Amino acid sequence: MRFKWWLFDNFLWVGLVIGAGVGGFLYSVDWPKELTIAGLGSVLGYFYFVQRQRLSEAQLFKDLFSEFNERYDEMNDDLAAALDAESLDPGLKKRLVDYFNLCAEEFLYYQRGYIYPEVWQAWCRGMLQYLRGRAVRALWDAETGTGSYYGLTMEEIEDAAR
Repeated sequence: MRFKWWLFDNFLWVGLVIGAGVGGFLYSVDWPKELTIAGLGSVLGYFYFVQRQRLSEAQLFKDLFSEFNERYDEMNDDLAAALDAESLDPGLKKRLVDYFNLCAEEFLYYQRGYIYPEVWQAWCRGMLQYLRGRAVRALWDAETGTGSYYGLTMEEIEDAAR
């Protein structure tokens, strides 16, 4: 996944290096003109593919980001109430489980490379605000003990928040 982000950030330079290497190699050997054109066409295809992939994933990210933030906004008041709660009523517990599910979905998309690392880091910092509450943390510990949430753990959140 990190390679993908590195490639997206440096695709122009990578393409230029590949193009120079292909061009230099094809120039140094006496290959038919058609193979030379095909080789350079492949380099141009690389540029097109990576740029197209970047645009496609940026659109997907925008859609995911908007959906996740909309769902979070609907929970915001309940989450704020849970921050200082000594105990959680059933309605608040349900809302927190919904929030945990939202966080797990975000984690799943992050793991698949569709959420930018800096966004995931910011979201984890936000998660930590709520997970520092004693009652919220107790519910989180009980919920994550079930093996749910796509492998999202407190350690994952803390590591990403750094």
